[in-house]
Amino acid sequence: MSEPAKPIPTLYEWAGGMPVFEKLTEKFYEKVLKDPLLEPVFKHMSAEHQLHVAHFIAEVFGGPEMYSTEEGGHFKMIQKHLSKHLTEQHRQRWVALLLATADEISLPDDPEFRSAFVAYIEWGTRIAVLNSNIENLEMNADEPMPKWVGEFPAGHIWDNTRLLRSGIPAGAEIQFDSLFLETGSPARAEIQLSRSFWKQGAPLGLEFNASRRF
Repeated sequence: MSEPAKPIPTLYEWAGGMPVFEKLTEKFYEKVLKDPLLEPVFKHMSAEHQLHVAHFIAEVFGGPEMYSTEEGGHFKMIQKHLSKHLTEQHRQRWVALLLATADEISLPDDPEFRSAFVAYIEWGTRIAVLNSNIENLEMNADEPMPKWVGEFPAGHIWDNTRLLRSGIPAGAEIQFDSLFLETGSPARAEIQLSRSFWKQGAPLGLEFNASRRF
């Protein structure tokens, strides 16, 4: 008799839990404050900023709801980026330093974990740059937190607030800029998540931008 399949861990569990995320952001912001490009952006951050970022990322990856219940939630995080006028150069440096720190603290280097981790960091930082170059963004103050998982069930796509069961054909290739993720079926479509809001009328009132089909 075969043994029952072990449950798939959340990315939060796979990383090692909250101490790992707090160590990641502590070491990361030490680098940020020494970096000539990023230091001017972050030099006035509060002493709690690095912990808030740790708790935010941890919750996105399936950890406890500390950020959403105690530290402001997704709406507050979005508001903090408005009118900051971040550039692609800022974003690339931020990502590079974070990934270097992930290696430094020995964050899991399994291909499955790192592909999901990098996909979220790439996606989230691009949304942050977009939001930083607008002055106001209408959104629900109770907007739920993003949830990032390490597998891609057929017919599911990600948006900036939740995992959607939206009927995208099984086997859709979902493009996070240069990252392609397959869900495994002959039907193929390419969806480009290029903005924080979707276009053209996806289910549940959300919108998406289908860049092209094959």
